[in-house]
Amino acid sequence: MAKRQSKSLVIINKDKFLLPKMQWVELDGATGEGFYVKEIGGDALLSFREGFEQIEKAGEVQFSQALDLMARYIILSACDARGICLFNDEDFSFIRDKNANLLIDIANVAMPLSGMKMAGVEVSEVAVDLKNDL
Repeated sequence: MAKRQSKSLVIINKDKFLLPKMQWVELDGATGEGFYVKEIGGDALLSFREGFEQIEKAGEVQFSQALDLMARYIILSACDARGICLFNDEDFSFIRDKNANLLIDIANVAMPLSGMKMAGVEVSEVAVDLKNDL
C-alpha cells in the first residue's frame, strides 16, 4: 500500500487571496521595462464580454475592432505589482495608437488569465492587413 504524504494546512491571508492572477509583460528586453497584466473578473469582465458579443453579432470582427477590443482589455488589465490599474478610459486613444503587434503581444498574455483569447488574430495577419490597407 502506498504511503500517503501528509501536508500541513495553511490558511491563505486575505490580501493574497484577493490579489488577482498576474503576469509580467516585458516591453523592452534591453531595459526590462514593462508592467503586470492581471486577471479581470466581475463587472469588468462581463462588460468586456458584452461589448465583444455585440461586435461579433454584427458579423465578422474587423481588424480595427479587434485592436479596439485589445486596447480596452489592456486598460482593464495593465497594473502595478499590487494589482492597481495603470490606465483609465482617457488613455484609450493613446493605447489604441500603439503598434498593433505590441497590442496583440500584450493581449495574448493578458486575456488568457481571464480565460479569453483573441481568436484568429495573429501577428503575421497584422502585417498582411496593414500592407493591404496602404
